[in-house]
Amino acid sequence: MIASLNKLLPGYQILSMQDLLTQISVENPGPQYVHQCDGGIAIVIAFAVCASQCTGGAAATREIGILKSLGASRGYVLE
Repeated sequence: MIASLNKLLPGYQILSMQDLLTQISVENPGPQYVHQCDGGIAIVIAFAVCASQCTGGAAATREIGILKSLGASRGYVLE
């Protein structure tokens, strides 16, 4: 399978699963840095989502307050 992939994709390094697992060790902590980077990206995305939710909530609170001050019923506000 690896030989046929090497013919099909020249210029790409094709590794078997056994070869790939031998490269992951305590002396070669490359995958650990990848996981730390994934965690950082997840934190940034979570912060962005939280900020947009808070902004949306503040806008909705303002709109509800305006509707209530104009005499809107509870059912009208829920629509």
